[in-house]
Amino acid sequence: MKKRLIIAVHGRNGLCRKMPEAAETLGVSCKQVDTYGPEFHEQLEGCEAFLISLNHENPRDMLNGRIFLEALETQGIKVFPSHASCWHFDDKFAQQELLRAINAPMPGGNMFFRRRDAMEFLKTCEYPQVFKLRKGAGAINVKLVRNEKEGRRLTERMFGRGIPQHPPMEGLKRGVSRAKKNRVGKDPFAVRARRAGRLWLQKFFRRERERGYVYFQEFIPDQTHDTRVTIIGDRAFVFRREVRENDFRASGSGRIKYPASNEIPHDMVDSAFEISRKLGFQSMAYDFVRHAETQQPLIIEMCFTFNADAVAECPGYTTPDHQWVEGHFRPERCILEDLLADA
Repeated sequence: MKKRLIIAVHGRNGLCRKMPEAAETLGVSCKQVDTYGPEFHEQLEGCEAFLISLNHENPRDMLNGRIFLEALETQGIKVFPSHASCWHFDDKFAQQELLRAINAPMPGGNMFFRRRDAMEFLKTCEYPQVFKLRKGAGAINVKLVRNEKEGRRLTERMFGRGIPQHPPMEGLKRGVSRAKKNRVGKDPFAVRARRAGRLWLQKFFRRERERGYVYFQEFIPDQTHDTRVTIIGDRAFVFRREVRENDFRASGSGRIKYPASNEIPHDMVDSAFEISRKLGFQSMAYDFVRHAETQQPLIIEMCFTFNADAVAECPGYTTPDHQWVEGHFRPERCILEDLLADA
């Protein structure tokens, strides 16, 4: 009789939230472990793989989580996310340099680590530019810079007192909006409201500031939406996110549209598959827009983790040879299938 495989999972959020259910459908046992506890290595005994959902808002994950992943992967233990998939997580500069190294299609981006270099750039660049912090998600702290004066003001702040990663009022508005919309989750409003309140309080009392650099990205005009292409192995899940009213940002809008199989932008999908193959990603969510004149797909950002429920709502996925596979698929199961394929 074949031995039942056991996987170790840390946490119950993000991509790990429904990993136990995914494991059960594959006939695999799921063991909850405490990565930051003294008995972590003992808890891993007998486990075939280790999975953790890194949270960019959790300092322990960002400081220590990737260290454990790197060490376990070096020992030959199957891990998710792998080093290749997550070393650049929540770091737009790292993502930019990695994509630039393989000539991936993306807007121009300039990171400056000296005030005087940024000020010289602002004298001659084309406006508008898009200002971003190196860290963060959901388009928080993403601003449209319309002229040199606005750019200089942001530059002075970034080389002075800095800018909070989590602006309190922006976080409060986002929390209220998410609680009201209940985009893809099924929790009652009271549960969503309490969760949003807890997150806001955590961020309010932990107001780290980004400083010592400034990042400007080329603005791509005339966008009504971006396209999220999520690659998991040989599967591409696609949906669109419409920009917010009177805004240029789509990330975090919650306005999701699922294209039919005959509406899939295969040039974006092909680009995403190629990058994931070249760089050895287990999973990666790419945000694409099109150049206003050439219509070339451009990658705005990427991240190994994503909203699993939004992906599961896709009516199907497409393969590298453009075959459409209809149905709803939990991304956690797809990730686990790939991770244990050789077990």
